[in-house]
Amino acid sequence: SSSEVVDSVFNNGGGDNLWSNSANWTNGIPNNEQSKATLNDASVIVDGNYKVAQIKLTNTGPESVTLTNTSTNELTITGKGVTQPIQLNKKDQSLIFNLPLVFVSSESQTETFRFNSGNGTITFGANQNLTVNDEITFTAVNLTSLINFNGKLLGDGNIKFGAKSNANFGAAYDGSSHNGKIIVAGGTGTVSYTHLTLPTKRIV
Repeated sequence: SSSEVVDSVFNNGGGDNLWSNSANWTNGIPNNEQSKATLNDASVIVDGNYKVAQIKLTNTGPESVTLTNTSTNELTITGKGVTQPIQLNKKDQSLIFNLPLVFVSSESQTETFRFNSGNGTITFGANQNLTVNDEITFTAVNLTSLINFNGKLLGDGNIKFGAKSNANFGAAYDGSSHNGKIIVAGGTGTVSYTHLTLPTKRIV
């Protein structure tokens, strides 16, 4: 049930790429605000509304992992019990969210979407909603890492670009319904961002 904390690796053992198939996971289906999901297959299909504390890619996993959905299903990330709700650990690794993603945290600690190796990419896909209800900080070990915002940004949470974060706001990006702030250099180190055409009052 969703009340159980499950830390599990998605390896597509069942062969259909579906989140709901326990055969695709090493330790059952993560669906709890404290559960952690390690994604070790190139394609993950979110065929229900699921909630996890963390999405992690390993340094032995695929170069690119893409999450898609069926119907209008969305994935919620809570960061509960972790400091890095999204974590990439391999050089040149890519994580693509082609589905609605919600970030909501009940904790006061800094929640960081983190690149732990060089040249990684996180992409929030076109025509998809990214709902940020609590503050997120992006940091990297290498400025060549990149965050692509290609969809609609919603919610009241701030987005902080911390050390060596590099953001690209694509042509289809729409931040008009986001009530939080975009905080550039929310930490030490170089920050880069391109194609950011937000109202300047929201860039801090």
